[in-house]
Amino acid sequence: MHDAVRVIVGRKNTASESIKQKLVFAGSEEGKLLALRQIFTESLNPPVLIFLQSKERAKELYDELKFDSIRVDVIHSDLSQAEREKAVDSFRAGQTWVLIATDVIARGMDFKGVNVVINYDFPDSAAAYIHRIGRSGRAGRSGQAITFYTEDDVPYLRNVANVMAASGCEVPSWIISLPKRKWQKHQPQRESISTKPKEEKKKRLSLAPVPKF
Repeated sequence: MHDAVRVIVGRKNTASESIKQKLVFAGSEEGKLLALRQIFTESLNPPVLIFLQSKERAKELYDELKFDSIRVDVIHSDLSQAEREKAVDSFRAGQTWVLIATDVIARGMDFKGVNVVINYDFPDSAAAYIHRIGRSGRAGRSGQAITFYTEDDVPYLRNVANVMAASGCEVPSWIISLPKRKWQKHQPQRESISTKPKEEKKKRLSLAPVPKF
């Protein structure tokens, strides 16, 4: 290219000031699921986009929510192209209220009018956080972004807090005072997503048929 020009609308690498951002301490994986269901019970404001760190966890969350009284769907790389397009089209048309996705599969997809973005799993970089929540608060609309975190995520809280503060959101002072830590692909090994008691999980595993080779 000759005489190339870059045009940036707003500040680079920052979130929109029209997005109300919130951090929620969930304590555990079970706590995340309980917090999510409480949010839906108190104020379900579709369309809602939920991000997880892997397709396996996206499937697990979908299995937990698909029998709830909400219209939920999931999109991941194991689906065929036709199935992915159907999930996206249903979400855009308002037939699906809540869409579960991962960073990889959601990149490049344009969703207009998303009211709420929920980071069920903590983002692994500042770019991922800004990209995720940027699906709401577009074209002059207001939006909301809720980020769950557990003890595993606390060392990286300040990274999100800095982005929040730069866009005008209030952040607790104790988070800002946390030591700096480089954000390097934060994807810890997490427990499976389920509200079933651990004893029941163990029982189900013990009753599972042993594969024959």
